[in-house]
Amino acid sequence: MSVFSTGPGNGIYTKSATNVLGLGATVDANGAFIASTGPVISFSATNPSGVVTANSGSLALSTGTAYINKGGTNWNTVSTVPAGSKGGYQFYAMTTQTNSVGDNTSGVLNEIPFTSTTYAANSLSAGSTIRVRLAGIFQVAGAAPGTTLLIRFDLGPSFVGSVLTGAIAGGLSSPVILDVQFTTLTAGSGGTCTSSLQGSYTAITLGSVNNSAAVDTTISNTLRCFVQFNNAAVGTNFNIKQFNVDFFQ
Repeated sequence: MSVFSTGPGNGIYTKSATNVLGLGATVDANGAFIASTGPVISFSATNPSGVVTANSGSLALSTGTAYINKGGTNWNTVSTVPAGSKGGYQFYAMTTQTNSVGDNTSGVLNEIPFTSTTYAANSLSAGSTIRVRLAGIFQVAGAAPGTTLLIRFDLGPSFVGSVLTGAIAGGLSSPVILDVQFTTLTAGSGGTCTSSLQGSYTAITLGSVNNSAAVDTTISNTLRCFVQFNNAAVGTNFNIKQFNVDFFQ
């Protein structure tokens, strides 16, 4: 153990052999060093959940991922940082992108490319919130009848929320803007989450709330976004301009 600082108050210490930085070190009346019994900061080559024991509030840092301890071997992911993105408590997954979903047959759900975001097993806990900001242009082909656009979200194997626009006439287009939020209510294999989706198209308000979506937080869950048109017409598409994801744990 190497001591950085001690004194009559708090201090800082390291355990070089185990890559641990501790805060709150003290000395006793005889001047003997006392390691902290509070949170520590450590390096972890892999996910420490279920393996590494630490004091509640401890932080474990890995390459591109940070974990916070909630007691014993219970660790939650603070953030997973993809290449080229920002990290920390705010998980910023995407930058502005453009994608034409393409022509679709009625009844077919098409997943929007580049929008999948995966959350590791046990990284969702009560109060964890995923927020999505989506903006795009809904373009209806000139020869098409009035066409609606369904935007749907799944989290893992579960449907968690959707919104449906009114019909847009052939040859017209409309901006579609959504602010979506998913909050875990209870954790576990029988966990639940609530969702809210609100936004607009052609100055008309969109909104949806789902209070009883199921989510199994003990498994890895991928957030996926789908679109569906209510008829098939060449040239009808949804052109994505922005798809940004924030994760608050």
